[in-house]
Amino acid sequence: MANLELDEVTIELIQERVAKGEFSDAAAVVREGLRLLQIRETRTRLDKLLEESRAQYDRGEFQVWSPTFMDNLVREVEENERQGIVIETDPDVV
Repeated sequence: MANLELDEVTIELIQERVAKGEFSDAAAVVREGLRLLQIRETRTRLDKLLEESRAQYDRGEFQVWSPTFMDNLVREVEENERQGIVIETDPDVV
C-alpha cells in the first residue's frame, strides 16, 4: 500500500469531499482524481490525432469511403489474417 504525503490544503479538500458525502473515503477521492487524469491524457492523445487528421485532410491526404473501398479493405484484412500479419491499433481509436 502506498503512503502519501499531502499538503494541508490537499488534505482539507479531500476531507471536505468525504464530509459532504461525495466520496466514501480518502482513497475514493484519490481514485477519482487518477481516473480523471487518465481521461485527460486520453483526450490529449485524441486531440493530437484529430489535429493530425485535419492537417492530412487539408493536404488532400484522405480516401473517400465507398462500397468499393470497403470491399478492398475487407479483402486486405482477410489476406493479412490469412498470412498471420497483426496490425497494431491505437486503443483510443475505434
